[in-house]
Amino acid sequence: MDTIKNAVSDIIIGDHRAPGFSLAYSIGGEVVYRGWDGNQVFNTPQHDKPYAGDSIFELASVTKTIVAALIFRLRDEGKLSIGDKVKKHAPEMHFDDITIYQMLTHSSGGYDNCDINPDHEEFARRVCWDSTRAGLKDYVARMYAYDRRWYPLGTKSIYSDGYLILQDLVERLSGMPVEDYARKVLFEPLGMIDTHFDERLVDAGRFIMKNDYDRETREDKLFLNAINTPAFGNAGVFSTVDDMMRFTLMFLDGGAQVLKSETVVEMVTECPEFHRTPAFLMDPAVFGSSASLTAVGHPGSSGTCIVIDMDKTHTSVLLSNNGVNMPGDVLGRCFDAVRDNL
Repeated sequence: MDTIKNAVSDIIIGDHRAPGFSLAYSIGGEVVYRGWDGNQVFNTPQHDKPYAGDSIFELASVTKTIVAALIFRLRDEGKLSIGDKVKKHAPEMHFDDITIYQMLTHSSGGYDNCDINPDHEEFARRVCWDSTRAGLKDYVARMYAYDRRWYPLGTKSIYSDGYLILQDLVERLSGMPVEDYARKVLFEPLGMIDTHFDERLVDAGRFIMKNDYDRETREDKLFLNAINTPAFGNAGVFSTVDDMMRFTLMFLDGGAQVLKSETVVEMVTECPEFHRTPAFLMDPAVFGSSASLTAVGHPGSSGTCIVIDMDKTHTSVLLSNNGVNMPGDVLGRCFDAVRDNL
């Protein structure tokens, strides 16, 4: 197994993509590889912290897959339908035709996308750089009230911020803070004891800070405030490689009594109008050349990724702390290195 560790280390650490990684791989429901290497930093001794098997990471956009699972769990409980209009559950929503499905698939017209909506950039910055609970509530309120679209509803799937609204719906319809609901219906049943929406519950001693390392200047750029930032639907859940492996294995196990088996099928089945599923992306470059064409998963901007390959009964989890230098093909090469060396 040192061959796998060395191969992935060469790709990630040797090429200065990230200062470390934690990785797990399963076949047929059994974990066949689990390993880690590296450090929180490349060149800043005062922030030295070696990776460990139980290191905790901020998942970035992999968070969306957990929020999607909670939305589908609420559907299983009869508290919503995926085709419901968002306004049915959040009357302050300006648009009366956007559905939960369109929020899940990023096809809500682009009003919630800071990349194509110049008015939205200020709102997004408040979450990314002024991440307080008060700022988050204000941001979500502004999203509900926004009244402009940038493309016809349901015609494109363009990555957007709609999962903030989905997290808000989870809290409204469950009647609980998202941390409490996720713990009750997902984290505790699956044994995900180190996974949290609430940053105040994270073991700071095991937390690996995001480090947007500059490959040209060789400068570490740590997000020192990350441990104080609450999750906000799009990103921010904290977890370990073992917990996220448990999450991926839930899908191979037909929902593991957390989700209905037919719900699992729906979550991993390609949408008829978009090359994605209601809960996951479909991207062979990210998942590796040996993944099946029906493999699903999600990368995150902190150098994280999960893959669920139902056809081959493989799942994989890679967590690191530098998304700036982690293009999708780098993640794919890491997953291929594992498969090639098992």
